Amino acid sequence: MRYCLYLICGAILICLATTTPATAAVMLAGGHLPVCSSMAPAQCSGSTDWTEQALDEHRFRIDTEALRRWTEAVDQSADQSMARDWLQLLVHLRDDDGRWQTRAELAALIRSTRLSFPDQADREDILGEALYQTADHQQWMRLLDHFQQPVGDRREQVKLAHSRNSASVEVFERFVAMAAALSERPRPLIAVSTASSRDPYDALDFYLQVFEQAGAEVIWLPLDAAVHRARELGQCEQLAEFQASELGSHDRQRVWPRQYEQQVRFCSESEAGIKLVDKIDGLFLNGGDQWLTLHAFRAADGAPTPELERVLLRLESGKLALGGTSAGAAVQSGAAMISNGGNQAALLYGAKASPPPPPGCQRSGRCPQGLDGDSLTYHLPGGLGSVPFAIVDTHFSERQRQIRLLRLLTDSQQRLGIGVDETTALIIKPLPGSSFRLEAIGASSAWVFERTHHDTAKLHRLTSGAKLTMDLAAAAPTFPENTAADPACRPFDWSKSFNELLASAGSKGHSRWCLEPGRNRRFALSLEQLSAPGAGVQGFVMRLEALEHEAH
Repeated sequence: MRYCLYLICGAILICLATTTPATAAVMLAGGHLPVCSSMAPAQCSGSTDWTEQALDEHRFRIDTEALRRWTEAVDQSADQSMARDWLQLLVHLRDDDGRWQTRAELAALIRSTRLSFPDQADREDILGEALYQTADHQQWMRLLDHFQQPVGDRREQVKLAHSRNSASVEVFERFVAMAAALSERPRPLIAVSTASSRDPYDALDFYLQVFEQAGAEVIWLPLDAAVHRARELGQCEQLAEFQASELGSHDRQRVWPRQYEQQVRFCSESEAGIKLVDKIDGLFLNGGDQWLTLHAFRAADGAPTPELERVLLRLESGKLALGGTSAGAAVQSGAAMISNGGNQAALLYGAKASPPPPPGCQRSGRCPQGLDGDSLTYHLPGGLGSVPFAIVDTHFSERQRQIRLLRLLTDSQQRLGIGVDETTALIIKPLPGSSFRLEAIGASSAWVFERTHHDTAKLHRLTSGAKLTMDLAAAAPTFPENTAADPACRPFDWSKSFNELLASAGSKGHSRWCLEPGRNRRFALSLEQLSAPGAGVQGFVMRLEALEHEAH
């Protein structure tokens, strides 16, 4: 009888084990995780002795070979209208035997140069400053890429224990602990992805060493948008061409030859990514541009790559920890994914479901029709989907992004928005049923905006160490109608942070500002009420119930 009882109890335990929801957690870091390294010595405490192979700065030189490479690249681009002046300026600055320069020194040299043509009365001077100011991000990066010197045997060196910022160390060590909780190894195996970077090799050594020194075994997942496209077309040997078209990076095979060859091999082995994902305990996505990360893991039609399918499967089954910082956190959105935008454009013109404008497009006058460099854009199908119930935003308080997130929640009709401050992380762990637990760690706060009705929202602020449990199945609470009369509008100060706006609202949580965009149009912004769908900029106001959660 007792034996049968044991069997029954064992069967019940097995059944419970197979129906328990995933216990693997997701980490969303808000960006800016400074660590002591040879590229960031100001983040180090005490003396640091780097080896001769330490990469402490990138080097550039305007020489004949670099000019040839750059000229060939420009000839194949749409920038020929400005190429003549640039070429004459760079030829004037050519120095085949001179010392290399840092990026800042090269920019200063170009901007301070002026070419005159006294024997050509009809020829205007060429001003380096004018060329620099009208070059957009893509044009300037292409120039830097071709004049960058190879790194050779140098690599960025990290000394995590010497970091001044303990909150950054806490975030990295916590992710290692999350992976270790799922691992059977003495040290968990973590893969780092650099898919958010325009240059996929620049931050690689940094992340490999950070996680190794935080207690993990570390490998690189070499998948990015260029590899994805090259593999899709069966042209991995032409990876450099896809780096130019998909990432906007050039000549990386010359600057980082070892890393480039490793990526070509990975591209050529169709099952390499799946095999890698199957054996790791954690995957960490770097910062940069979430639009690039999205296209590393999803096809143009939104279909997931085999690697993403396996990541989500292992995450759901509680066998993989997933983390990311900045773009690597924003891309995890399951709802509409933010891809660009600032508060002012968000308030005045709303959110646009379109690809983001090219960085710096206003400088060169090359912004897509209907967009400018500050336009709030989003990807309607969302990002990777690892946080399926929310829109995720980062650098939150520091870049005053609370208002743009509220606007996007309204325009896209999503319920939850998550924002994370810099040097801070929010850990999301699923609980039984439809509940999940949020925990903030690091230097500052994490924020949760919950749309409770078409015109209201609830704000949760989690200070470091605070925890909050939410249930997606619970009915959204509503606020009573506000019957108080509005006070007079006062001019809105764009220099104030969202925290300062909350503070100025006073104990009653009520304040109102007026925006003056010109043409006699006046728009109200309040911490009281969200606009109804379709109300447009004239009616965009916000009502928030602010709840602060502190560690106990």
